[in-house]
Amino acid sequence: MGTPQGRGFLTGIVATLRSFLNDSIQEKYGKDAEGQDGTRLPAHSVERQLRHARGKPFNEETLKQLDKVFCQNPENAHDGVWNVVRDPGVEHRRRGRDAKQRYVQARQAVHLSLAASHGHLIGSSEAKNGHKIAGNDQAADNPTWVNCVGEQANRPLVIVKPESLQQLVAVLADAHSLQQRVRAVGSGHSFSDITYSTDAMLVDMTLLKRVAMVDNGEEGIVGTTKPAQVKANKGGKGVPEPAGDAPITASNRSRNLARVQAGVTIRELNEELDNRGLALPNMGAFDGQTVAGVMSTGTHGSGIGFGPMSSLVRAIVLVVADGTVYQIEPCSSHVGKGPLSDPAGFPRTIDGLPVVLRQDNDWFRTALVSMGCVGVIYSYVIDVTEAFHVHELRSATRWDEVRKELLPELWTPVAPAVAGAHHFELVLNPYMWWSHNSCVRVERNRVTAEAQPSGARKDWLSTLLEKFGIHSIPHLLGVLKRFPAISPIAINRAIATLVESGPYVDKSFRVFNLGPANSIKAMAIELHCDAKQCVPVIDKLLDVFRDEAKRHEYYMTGPLGIRFIGASDAFLAPQAGRMTCAIELDMLVGVETGAKLAQDIKERMCTDSIDSPRLHWGLDIDLVTDDDVRSWYPDFEAWHTVYRQLNSTGMFNNKFTDRLGISIL
Repeated sequence: MGTPQGRGFLTGIVATLRSFLNDSIQEKYGKDAEGQDGTRLPAHSVERQLRHARGKPFNEETLKQLDKVFCQNPENAHDGVWNVVRDPGVEHRRRGRDAKQRYVQARQAVHLSLAASHGHLIGSSEAKNGHKIAGNDQAADNPTWVNCVGEQANRPLVIVKPESLQQLVAVLADAHSLQQRVRAVGSGHSFSDITYSTDAMLVDMTLLKRVAMVDNGEEGIVGTTKPAQVKANKGGKGVPEPAGDAPITASNRSRNLARVQAGVTIRELNEELDNRGLALPNMGAFDGQTVAGVMSTGTHGSGIGFGPMSSLVRAIVLVVADGTVYQIEPCSSHVGKGPLSDPAGFPRTIDGLPVVLRQDNDWFRTALVSMGCVGVIYSYVIDVTEAFHVHELRSATRWDEVRKELLPELWTPVAPAVAGAHHFELVLNPYMWWSHNSCVRVERNRVTAEAQPSGARKDWLSTLLEKFGIHSIPHLLGVLKRFPAISPIAINRAIATLVESGPYVDKSFRVFNLGPANSIKAMAIELHCDAKQCVPVIDKLLDVFRDEAKRHEYYMTGPLGIRFIGASDAFLAPQAGRMTCAIELDMLVGVETGAKLAQDIKERMCTDSIDSPRLHWGLDIDLVTDDDVRSWYPDFEAWHTVYRQLNSTGMFNNKFTDRLGISIL
């Protein structure tokens, strides 16, 4: 470029660049050009100007001039060209400024709209059920939400906490008119990005927790107000609650159906049902989730004769993007337990608002396990049962012994070991100790409510602390971080003591609940495989644990929880279409190698086959991909069709839908 020809070439470029930055651009380049994507570029567009220059800007002055042009014409700036002419980092900063400005503008619009009719719904800064909400006091500027272990932090435009169906419908109607995205959240007991919705309206459902028995003798299905109950005060005398409907007893109740609002937790629901002499037929090992969170992610209990928790659902009340309220039920007897309502007698209102009865198998099977992607669930009608007690017996065994009772050829249709108890479970050390994997066999059977509570039991985590003389979880985390290789012996000692006590008998929900370990900050992933293939799957998983320990010193910090569940009708339930063995892998929050091990396990255990193990939606720690969901679920397209109908505006898009490749654009 030191030659006269080179200097002349540069001079020509400079002259050209300057010429298209002056006011004569339109006249000089009056004819449109073709852009990189084949579209016609207006003569005044920045990209056209750069293409005419046939070269990159070469000095700071030109960069400043081009920067000014881009700032004046942001709608015409082509990202590919923009990055060429900008200094490194300038484009990133510009995008950040623009995103912040859009956030502030959207937040102001949302607040103005909400303040007019229901500004009191904006969330407070209280920490609730383990997740933190920043609202009026500090979040007038920056509301934040995190899950129960302080992860999946996101920054919504606003957090609202409706207390009625009317308020919930109003919130969605406002979001629809403002073209804003919406996500519902509960108690935050999900370790995936299902609820992650930065720059969206977050609907906290935890104030919607009413439980009502379904009326008898009325046309259609309508929830009553909460019946009066008598509870004992500290002095032991019965004190009635505020007046309501007469208590519903076994003598005047023809069907055990309850309408429950989406924000009630399983713990609260158990208490409400127990007050009425009722119970959930089944439940998982934890009771802190909201009902909607449990149902929408395919959460399960145990027992091959029971499906996941969503199998209790008879009807779903769903509020969709435009504020329409649907009661969704199956239309034929082969889905769930069939239709619930008589269309001719259906009241067509719920809590004073119009409701559309939609009896449609595909809609029901989609909404049942939908991860918040099709609308905001207001309530369910669920099956409940008379209260009962459970007898639990634990016995020590080894995996090489119990696996003989679970081999594929024994599933005709159910392996005798699993069929021999109402609820059959295993607690398995994933690491060998003295040439075998220690195991505890847990058999639970239902007994009448008259059975007297007896016995007690320990949980593995409390036992682990006791055995090592450790008095707090932070101390335990410190030990496991420094000496990860002690995990196998620690787990072995902990589960060995689980069988020291005798049989345990108590109310069903107390036996099903894991106990004190639920208060510990822990995460998990959970594999769901065909129950018939549980032995080869578990054998392979144990090989993965052994390999990862040898290669990377990655260790799991707890035993495997193995349970057996019936099949589900829901299109995207992890138990969809097959009896299922669920294998839960717990990780204490703070032990970094657990997450790395979980990722390796997913990569080595899961395939692109329909027979592959599937991951629990709330416990996938963001590992499930768009290819996975299409490979694992044969009815994905049916689910996706309904999803596109109910999320046609993209209101329920978020990071989770982006990850699955289903966001509506």
